[in-house]
Amino acid sequence: MEGKRPKRRKDKYNPYTIYERNGHHFVSFEDGQKMSHILEISKVLYETFDSFELDDLVHFNVLDRHIEQSEVWESPFNNRRIYVVPF
Repeated sequence: MEGKRPKRRKDKYNPYTIYERNGHHFVSFEDGQKMSHILEISKVLYETFDSFELDDLVHFNVLDRHIEQSEVWESPFNNRRIYVVPF
């Protein structure tokens, strides 16, 4: 797909791709039957989709940097527990 578009992370909640070509704005996606669709959209709608993707990017970065690293699973927890040596 040609057009000016920064590469963004995809997830199951935004399965669409927005891009610009020759001054026109488009969104492409697959429907439930795996048929590909390309629709021309207005600039306002394009900018709205773009802001949604940027908000998602912030959320993904918070998850990657803070939330997932602070989760304690059973195996790391067992490795960190303090062994008390009886006297």
